[in-house]
Amino acid sequence: MPILNCEEFRLVKVNLFDHNGKTLQIMAEKLDGTMSIEDCEKLSNVLSSFLDIEDPLPYAYNLEISSPGIDRPLVRKSDFERWVGYDAEIETEYFLFGRKIFFGTIVGLKENHVVINIINGLDKEHGKVTLPIESIARARLVFTDSLITESFQREKALRKANEADRES
Repeated sequence: MPILNCEEFRLVKVNLFDHNGKTLQIMAEKLDGTMSIEDCEKLSNVLSSFLDIEDPLPYAYNLEISSPGIDRPLVRKSDFERWVGYDAEIETEYFLFGRKIFFGTIVGLKENHVVINIINGLDKEHGKVTLPIESIARARLVFTDSLITESFQREKALRKANEADRES
């Protein structure tokens, strides 16, 4: 969505679902990875005007703008790179290694594959599996203490940086 880029937001995910009628949910974040309530409000105002003009859906719907949250979806290669060392739940489109749902720690990317260290390892020797990116239907971070700690540390660092910018 080009409108997101000009406002310095990055699209994370779009969902259309039935909830009190139709709801168009747009999940986004700022380029620094944050998304405050004020940012959601700003983006909602910009997108509401844009969507009123473009009118992409042939029926009435509610617009919902949200942040990805702590247990965010992983939708790009860069998401898997950014969250190396954190736990994820990955669901594949088809069976791999006898299953479609994998829980494990993200090890990294290897060409067009996500490498994860499986909790309760499949490969007894290494505990790692390599999943082709094109096989992934859904992926998200798993809510853990280390993820919460990292989130608070990131927010604190960004607040300090913003305060320093205001003072200069």
